[in-house]
Amino acid sequence: MSAKPETPIIRQLSLPDNRLLAYLLDDSPQDAPVVLLSNPLCTNIAVWDHIVPVLNHAGLRTLRYDQPGHGDSSAPADLTTTTFDSMVEDVAYLLDALGIPKLWAWIGVSMGAAAGIFFATSHPGVVQKLVVCDTITCSPANAGEAVCVVGEKDANLPRTMEDMRGQIEEGFREAGKAGKVELVVVPDAGHVCFVDGLEEFVRLIPRFIQAEKK
Repeated sequence: MSAKPETPIIRQLSLPDNRLLAYLLDDSPQDAPVVLLSNPLCTNIAVWDHIVPVLNHAGLRTLRYDQPGHGDSSAPADLTTTTFDSMVEDVAYLLDALGIPKLWAWIGVSMGAAAGIFFATSHPGVVQKLVVCDTITCSPANAGEAVCVVGEKDANLPRTMEDMRGQIEEGFREAGKAGKVELVVVPDAGHVCFVDGLEEFVRLIPRFIQAEKK
């Protein structure tokens, strides 16, 4: 009888304010580029369980974490101190603690996508490829490359994210970066396009983040 695969171990990092940040870093592939997966609201690390094997198969290592007050990450005593700025500093502290100076990609959905844009803005040069799914926010001109993904049935977000795609492209152009920013509309998917549009999502994402991987 073949042995069952080991259950990944969720670890916790103590932050400077004594909160705990839960995270899960793949043990393998060793020395592979790291892709950070950032959760939408009201979810935890497990929401990516069906995506991680696809990325591992593509030769990528994933890092997942729970947002403040989600999963096994603790919330601050004063909830009003939780902002996108504070959330991305949590991630910066995590990357430093793990000795990860650069991310090959940041894949974020909804709140996690907005966090990725804030992170790329405040920490230029760390994120090489940014995958922005189902959100509205500012232009991440400090990322290396970006692609926008939205569910076809996610209210008016397809139209809104087309406008955002143009803003990101313009921001890249002003920063001296060439190339177009693609908007991918996932057929029949809603706000969690990586779940109800899984087939299209796993076809797209490895293609984008593997594009120039060495």
